[in-house]
Amino acid sequence: MTMFNRSTATLRRTPRPPRAGRSHRANGHWHAGVVVDSQDGSFQVLDGHRSLKARASFSCLVLPEPGDTVSCLDAGASGVWITSILSRASAPANGEAAPLRLSSGPVRWTVRGGDFSVEAPKFSIDADDVHVASQSLELTTDRAHVVVEGLRFIAGTIKLVASTLSSAMTRVQHFSETYTRSTTGLDRVSAAHVELEADTVMHLRSQHTLVDGSSLVKARGGQIHLG
Repeated sequence: MTMFNRSTATLRRTPRPPRAGRSHRANGHWHAGVVVDSQDGSFQVLDGHRSLKARASFSCLVLPEPGDTVSCLDAGASGVWITSILSRASAPANGEAAPLRLSSGPVRWTVRGGDFSVEAPKFSIDADDVHVASQSLELTTDRAHVVVEGLRFIAGTIKLVASTLSSAMTRVQHFSETYTRSTTGLDRVSAAHVELEADTVMHLRSQHTLVDGSSLVKARGGQIHLG
């Protein structure tokens, strides 16, 4: 029979290996404070009696402003990061107005009631199909450049007001029930061949009428009345 002496027995435990990733865990501290100043992408946050110099995190799309209550993460050597805006004292009661912070630059979006507006240095849309439906459309620009392969425009009434109109086309076709044109100055047509045709009556009236044919002037009709 084997006797086991507990007094002489020694129990040794093998230490557990550290869990993977525990040594790389970042020790951060959360703070909630008020932005008191901003300059060159950095913000001064006042947390009680402590002043923190923070930067907006990549996921914080709304750009902080002085007076905002923000949530900050103190990541030690990595600095202090503003992760979100908790409240904004300067926000109007009927909507929200805030600059949107993107990686390409500052973009300002504004929502007031049911109105939405975007302000940006450059705004572009790249899509295979774009559809816009609205009861009213207003476009104001200093310069416009439109390049299309085919354009079809259907409207009930078209009104065009401009100081100068210049067009260059290979072929022009115009069909209308009534066509009226009024010119206070000179109206001149220059072409290799000009042909005017009327089914019933053609009336030419002026104070002075001149017909000049360098080679031939010919009048032909069933009856010709002069005078």
